[in-house]
Amino acid sequence: MPVPENLSDVEAAAVPVNWLTAYFALVTLGKLQAGERVLIHAAAGGVGTAAVQIAKLLGGVAFATAGNEEKVELARSLGADVAINYERDDFEAVVRERTNGEGVHLVLESVGGEVFTKSVRCLTTNGRLIVYGHASGKDGTVASGDIFRRRLTIACVSGGMMIDDPKVAEEAKERVIAWLREGKVKPIVGEVHPLKDAGIAQHRLETRQTKGKVVLVP
Repeated sequence: MPVPENLSDVEAAAVPVNWLTAYFALVTLGKLQAGERVLIHAAAGGVGTAAVQIAKLLGGVAFATAGNEEKVELARSLGADVAINYERDDFEAVVRERTNGEGVHLVLESVGGEVFTKSVRCLTTNGRLIVYGHASGKDGTVASGDIFRRRLTIACVSGGMMIDDPKVAEEAKERVIAWLREGKVKPIVGEVHPLKDAGIAQHRLETRQTKGKVVLVP
């Protein structure tokens, strides 16, 4: 991927996986349209900070969840219309309240377990849920009858998409790079660690102490 002239090498390192994942989830599979509501979990993380920005750039209404007030503020600073501290508030209840019970059109889900189950309940009729991770290691549940009655779509983003369909990957790369070059969006680098401290960086990720993308340098 070409590095836009307005990005440092560290910022550029924060782009490829996160931003392409967010693009695939929101655009390629999620088909987000202007005016639609999208719920983005882990909105202060690497994929989440990209997704909030892309959602707003496309004219979406962004509902963002994060685990503490500092992370909530980061999501809000990137344009989130509704930022929810999931440690304090029930995100499902907030979504219902702020949408007059209608729910959201699209969910980006990376946690699994109860978050997955509640996210399905947050969807409108014809809603789409895109899974791009399984951080909790727990399976969520959904009733097949519910999928049928509400005409829901559940799909998955993985790195294999870039291998299976090079044309889709190329389109995503070109569009993301153009947005970055034009300054319409920006990579959020939360921490930079020397490679020798990779274990420390990994621990901070695992214990949810980080924001944005964690970058390792030589």
